[in-house]
Amino acid sequence: MKTIATLVLINLFITFIILGSIEFGLRAFSNDINLQSTDKELLKSGMYGESFGLKPLSKGESFGAVIQSDSFGFRKSSVPVKSDSNSILIIGDSVTMGVGVDSDSTFVGKMALLLENKDVGLLNFSLIGYNIYDYFNTIKYATENYNFKKCVIFYCLNDLTNDSKIIGAESKTILSDVLKFLKSNSYLYMWAKSTFADRQMAFYEFESDNYQVEKNITEFEVKLQEIKSLLSNKELQIVILPYEYQLRMEIPDLSIQDRIKSILQKNEIEFFDLFEQLKESEIESEKLYLYADGLHFSNLGHRKIAKILSDENLLN
Repeated sequence: MKTIATLVLINLFITFIILGSIEFGLRAFSNDINLQSTDKELLKSGMYGESFGLKPLSKGESFGAVIQSDSFGFRKSSVPVKSDSNSILIIGDSVTMGVGVDSDSTFVGKMALLLENKDVGLLNFSLIGYNIYDYFNTIKYATENYNFKKCVIFYCLNDLTNDSKIIGAESKTILSDVLKFLKSNSYLYMWAKSTFADRQMAFYEFESDNYQVEKNITEFEVKLQEIKSLLSNKELQIVILPYEYQLRMEIPDLSIQDRIKSILQKNEIEFFDLFEQLKESEIESEKLYLYADGLHFSNLGHRKIAKILSDENLLN
């Protein structure tokens, strides 16, 4: 028995050394891998009705990039926040917040720098975990507390349902706790997940199923109508953001976008779909997004989107 126990311990030790060496090597030589975690100290419950917000004067990390907020709860950048009749309200989730990317390198940060010379300020309420319900809550708060001429919602395909929660909240199972720990701490886990599984495809297929549920679609349309009503005396535009898997497909499945656009047309809401411009860029789709990530854009992706927004005069 002692011999078996000794062999087990030796094998466990060798396995630990091998895995530890791979982890160290990836940390030392890989510049692409982003750990997928957000410091929960960055977030504050109940800032905008039932929606959480970026805690004022906080600092932490999200997907490896530093996030710092000003006294109003906006992510800090080189351009100070300005609220007047020429300002534009920006609403989105983690994609528009720009997790994993420095503030000035996000497409919102880049556009803020470009528009500063035109005396146009951007009020960016975008935050990780937001969805269409949080968009309503933040827009309601903004209309009551800020001055702006136009609202642009950057809609990600996973913003359909009301599943917001404070990032970092306690998980319900041991397995989810383990997976959360690995996503937050292990380069090896992120590499293995990317190498042996197509998570980008899985994300897209999961969201595609959500759009087949009529209850989700009905509630989504109602919430859009409520948002439009809030902004009755202002411009409203929705920019639709694609998933990486869609850009990679030889024959793209755009059924989600088609369903969203039919609802927007029905309710006479102006929209712009970024799919075609990103597809036509001939940039390898995976390079436009963070490592093993089908939702969040890389520095290159943010740069490309900023150019499209500028060329199309979408934030003017």
